[in-house]
Amino acid sequence: MPAQKITDDERNKRLIKAAIAEQGLTQEKLAKRMGVSQAAISKWTKCIEQMTIRDFRRMCAILRIEPSELLGR
Repeated sequence: MPAQKITDDERNKRLIKAAIAEQGLTQEKLAKRMGVSQAAISKWTKCIEQMTIRDFRRMCAILRIEPSELLGR
């Protein structure tokens, strides 16, 4: 099972980073739009720290990502 988690984390990292770039944002700009620190965005994109459901939904909306894409459904 741990191998699947690593795969999911890697996939999510790539999806989030690509979506940030596609929207013409930086981690700093995304953080500002979300009302969080750039450090928080960095931790989330590296899968070091989990975000709240509220932040997850907000990030998905800003980046135009379907939540199900990141949840693997």
